[in-house]
Amino acid sequence: MTQFLYRTSVLPVVFTPIGCESTYRDMMESSIEPVLAARKDNVLYLKHNLNARAINSLCGEPDSVDYDVNTPIRNMQSAINKSDQFDAELLGG
Repeated sequence: MTQFLYRTSVLPVVFTPIGCESTYRDMMESSIEPVLAARKDNVLYLKHNLNARAINSLCGEPDSVDYDVNTPIRNMQSAINKSDQFDAELLGG
């Protein structure tokens, strides 16, 4: 490739003419804003949708939590009662 062909093929692509940088930047920013706004809307929709699903899945949880907590408490109370009964038999008998 000759020096002339190299300069004429690469330089216009690599270098933006002086004074056009801000115009090019403005054009890029104005064309990307609608894309970013749509993406922001989609992200917000997904967040709300996932939060609603998470809250909905917790609707039956209080009963499950009560059962999960009350069962060990009843078991501990039964063990305490048996221990108290054993102590009473040792001390009284």
